[in-house]
Amino acid sequence: MLTIRSGQLEAFRRSFELALADRVFRSLHDDFPGSVAGLPEALVRRRIDRGLRRSRELGFETDLAAILFVAMMFAFGPTFDRHPVVAETLRPGDGPADERMLTVVLELPDRIWDELAILADRDWGDEGGSGGEAA
Repeated sequence: MLTIRSGQLEAFRRSFELALADRVFRSLHDDFPGSVAGLPEALVRRRIDRGLRRSRELGFETDLAAILFVAMMFAFGPTFDRHPVVAETLRPGDGPADERMLTVVLELPDRIWDELAILADRDWGDEGGSGGEAA
């Protein structure tokens, strides 16, 4: 019988998290280059880590949902999920978390995307600007 100790399990978990962060980093550069243009790699990676933590808080289990969530944070700011329609769609209890994220991406009306673009708060609070949240 194979026994996996808690230290080994933690090492596996951290390895998977690092691999996911790398996939998000590549996805942002490949699929959303404007959202990371001109930002130092260390800053992008800190923001990715922040986004992945938030995606876990929302209950996302698949890499796809986490990547989409982080990409939306980069595109519309770290608080995009506080928009009333987005927040309602992501609210726990309305189906599996990953499906809720796909609903945001695939089914929000154009007017909500327009609002998100207009209201976008891209101040992450980690570049010495005012406002935003601490990283």
